[in-house]
Amino acid sequence: MNIQDRFNNLSSSIYNFICDYRKYCKWYFYDNEIPDLDSLKNKLNDEDKGIDFMSDLSDMFRHFVLENDFANTKEEKFFDTLCSIFKEYNIYLNSYEKDYKVSELTDDLVKYVKESDPYEYRNNYTNDEDAFKSIKNCLYTTSGVDAIRNHLNSDIEHYATDSDLTNNDILNYLKNASDLLIRVNEYYKELTKENSNEMDM
Repeated sequence: MNIQDRFNNLSSSIYNFICDYRKYCKWYFYDNEIPDLDSLKNKLNDEDKGIDFMSDLSDMFRHFVLENDFANTKEEKFFDTLCSIFKEYNIYLNSYEKDYKVSELTDDLVKYVKESDPYEYRNNYTNDEDAFKSIKNCLYTTSGVDAIRNHLNSDIEHYATDSDLTNNDILNYLKNASDLLIRVNEYYKELTKENSNEMDM
């Protein structure tokens, strides 16, 4: 799941919680400021406003602990939902770091493919933006990462067995492909672990 999907899911979870709780107890949390989902997304998209909003929302924990009746199954469910929202919010924040890492890896893969095989690059992509988008999308799925790993493995084998290693350019391509494969393999481990953790949630 990419960062935009996480943002959309988080926004929907929060908005649904607000709407449901408003109906339950005539709660007016940000009633005028958040009349619809888009208003909430705009607030969360602004880093400072988003942090302030989530801080205000976290005050609900104190409200539930001090004032709500957990023998009431509806109120217990609202509390559980709020806990889930903040767990989702934490995952969303952590995904920023991952997204930066993916973008950096994508940049280096695009540069490698463009330099090592310009013909294939022009054949597969209309421009650098198209290449970046296509390769980044591959990095969000294990099957896409597998395809990149196979491509790099194939290149490494070609450079090592069928190329003139006295050529400095070929040596650089071999080194770059090897370095990228190490990084992609490490990323693959992280992606697999993350997908496993999400399935357990």
